[in-house]
Amino acid sequence: MIKEFFERMRRRSWRIFGQHYGPDYVHHNDRYRAEVMKHLGPGTVLLDAGAGELGFTKEFAPKVRLAIGTDMGTMKSVGGGVWAVQSNLERLPFRDGTIDIVVSMSVVEHLTDPVGSFQELARVLKPNGIMIAQTPSKYDYVSLLAHITPFWFHRWLLSHLLDRRAEDVFPTCFRSNTRKAMTQTLIAAGFQPTSIQFFNQYPAYLMFWPFLFRIGIAYERFTTKHERLAELRGWILAVARRTAHVHE
Repeated sequence: MIKEFFERMRRRSWRIFGQHYGPDYVHHNDRYRAEVMKHLGPGTVLLDAGAGELGFTKEFAPKVRLAIGTDMGTMKSVGGGVWAVQSNLERLPFRDGTIDIVVSMSVVEHLTDPVGSFQELARVLKPNGIMIAQTPSKYDYVSLLAHITPFWFHRWLLSHLLDRRAEDVFPTCFRSNTRKAMTQTLIAAGFQPTSIQFFNQYPAYLMFWPFLFRIGIAYERFTTKHERLAELRGWILAVARRTAHVHE
């Protein structure tokens, strides 16, 4: 009954989406994908930190020499230039300076010790290696609600609204999810930030009620228009370069 209700509301919201967003709309995953692709090459060793079901890992694999996906959950061996490794980010099973690029999608918000995790990522990167992380902004309304609502409710809502498996929803901390905190974390871990961008997405979390979905669209348009409101947007895309002195 509940699932059918959400499906009906989502269909109505998708019709509203079609009225407000044209074919030139850029999905947040596409922004991340485009940034990562700039740094890939046939000799690249890529580490997808917190890879989940290895979706992006497998997508990037044809562009690199080796694509490694790590996650805390059980990882399946997939082959085809993809190496799946079960591991957390605090203790990676790789030698110093063996990775060319680290990528991370929707992981930073879950880190209890982001400096420690970033230091471990810096350890495995080669000098001047690149890290690209995309994560929700702390001051986006979805992040604020996630921070103040019980975890069980957050897990229940996402599993029904966005069809996520409950076991794939984790507690959030948002300890490096502002411009200042992200910059400080990167520098403390041995990185030099080269770009920190904020951008919006369509209000996917409000699709359960078309009225709220319309309000979310207005909010998205307003915060996109005014740069001083950048940190109220939904996503952060951070690009940083590992400083040469980390391991030397």
